[in-house]
Amino acid sequence: MPTQEQWDAIARWELKLNEQGIFFEPGCAGNIGLILGYITNNLRGELTETNLEIARKACHAALRFAPGYEAPDPRADVKAKAKADAEELDKKRKRDAAVKAGIGPNQSKLKTEFDRNEQANKPKLADGSDELARMALTDLTNDAFMREANDIIAKHRGPTHGRTAAQQEVLCKERDRLIKANATPIQVRDGVRKKQNSFYEFVAPKVKR
Repeated sequence: MPTQEQWDAIARWELKLNEQGIFFEPGCAGNIGLILGYITNNLRGELTETNLEIARKACHAALRFAPGYEAPDPRADVKAKAKADAEELDKKRKRDAAVKAGIGPNQSKLKTEFDRNEQANKPKLADGSDELARMALTDLTNDAFMREANDIIAKHRGPTHGRTAAQQEVLCKERDRLIKANATPIQVRDGVRKKQNSFYEFVAPKVKR
């Protein structure tokens, strides 16, 4: 349980986020639980404003933000650079292959035919360019799975308002547990869905004999 000093640090940190136009989704207790869990497991439990920000960026895909007040993806620059690097490496590979084949820039017809054949025979890993692009695509896919998990929680409805809140809290805890257990994003989504389905399982009452 955080001390009063640590709660004050959380309040100051959250206020700074609000000043930047970033607001967490109201009523989603899983947000702070996820961040504190990350700090406990990865930052020696040192709850400071700096570590709170590190944890927020690390857990970005799993956090819930108020619509229209989301934090920018901290990996957006990395993803964009990976895509740009992949494209640049591919262009360089094509230039080097054309030079090696003795095709000059003015030999347009021959170059067109060369490009067609070169594209058809392009190796799956061209100087690492495809690998960089694949890494960026994997990151985007993982983010999509985490968004699905969060949507399951946000859209879940129980038979009553009170049950809805209680069951959403259970789903948040299951999501956080899976993340802390280093489950993959698709495993997190499927685990949250499985927990949600358990709410609807019918258990026949025991008949006293």
